[in-house]
Formats: sequence, structure tokens, C-alpha cells
Amino acid sequence: SRALHAPPHITLQAPFTGNMQKEKLMEAVLNEFASTQKPFPVSLSGFGFFDNRRSKVIYINSKLNRAMDECQQELALFLKNRLDLHEKKTSFGFHAHCTVAFRDLGHSQFHKAWMEFASRKFEADFQAESISLLKNENSSWIPIHGALLAGAE
Repeated sequence: SRALHAPPHITLQAPFTGNMQKEKLMEAVLNEFASTQKPFPVSLSGFGFFDNRRSKVIYINSKLNRAMDECQQELALFLKNRLDLHEKKTSFGFHAHCTVAFRDLGHSQFHKAWMEFASRKFEADFQAESISLLKNENSSWIPIHGALLAGAE
């Protein structure tokens, strides 16, 4: 149920704590960055999982995508330069995916859920034409600003 508290998305920047007075600055930075990026195709295929001590995650896998990887790397550098985000907050081992389930899955629930998803097929293609700024409010991720990539309609 925790994954239902966020719109479907692929995270390009790990969550970070920011000053609420800088929210408008973050929106302006997002607009500026988006104006430097072109839309790119995204292909989703099948399911995967992370299972570590901190969290258990089941996700829809994104196929390797050079354009998305470059966008994420450029965003990390852009945020470091424009918002002075420290490198450890921008370099988080990018692994493009769409989360299906996380955090509220206990050990036995996780394995039961994974057995269900492991054999499922899922394929989807779309054009990434925008990026969004999400804000965590009461354990829900709310989109507070969106910016179209250059040339998107």
C-alpha cells in the first residue's frame, strides 16, 4: 500500500531535505534544467526486486537507456552546481525502475509478493516528455511542479 502514495514515476534524483523557502528556486532550477533536455523513449520490461536490510522493493524494470542515464547524470551535476547539493545526495547508484511495492512489505510478505510478480509479464513503451518535482507530505509523494523537456508538447 505504501507504493500507492506516489504517482508512477522513475526517480532521477534521490529524495533530499530542502528548505521550504527554496521551493520556488527548485522549481526555477527544474524549469531551467528541463529546457536543456530533449524527450526520450522509455521501455519497461518485466519485474525485479531489491532486498536489502533497509528496504525490500518490487519494481517494474526499465531497459537500459543511454538517454535517460545521461539525463540523470546531467541532473545530478546541475543540482550540485545550482542548488549546492552535495555529491552523495546526487550520486546514488542510479537504477531506473518504477516501484510497485516497498517499505511495508515484511520478509514473508515480500517473498510471497515476489513469487507472484516473478512470473508475470509486463511490457510498456512511452516517451518521457517531462520531469516533476515531488514533495513528501504525510508519507505521500505529491507532484508540486512539472516541467516539459525541450521540444515536448
